[in-house]
Amino acid sequence: RPSVLWDVDYLGHMNNASYLTHAEYARWEWIAENGALKSMYNTGINFVVTQSAVRFRKEIKLSQSFEIHSFLHAIDDRHLWMQQTFRSCINKKDDNTSIVSKEEKEGRILAQVLIQAAAVQNYKIVPP
Repeated sequence: RPSVLWDVDYLGHMNNASYLTHAEYARWEWIAENGALKSMYNTGINFVVTQSAVRFRKEIKLSQSFEIHSFLHAIDDRHLWMQQTFRSCINKKDDNTSIVSKEEKEGRILAQVLIQAAAVQNYKIVPP
């Protein structure tokens, strides 16, 4: 996904609030791809963000492409935590013979988001 004009501030880099917006879109994609969206719809369970933290590592400039890697970090009886990593897009090579760093394989980390969420059903918190 590239950053677009309404994502950036007057300095030409992505505004801090836009990181959370893009992270939310990525969470919805992740939920839909793994089948949880259908389950949520059938049970009437929704997830509500109860806390978020963002660590900015490198600016994202206007029209710069990036990827968001999302994964479920932990679950307990009341909350779940999701970690999302914004990475620069890289040109994938088929050459497996050279030794490359993790950053070269996966793209540079641009930002990290940690989300705490609660499952809600009929306006009450339920185990996730």
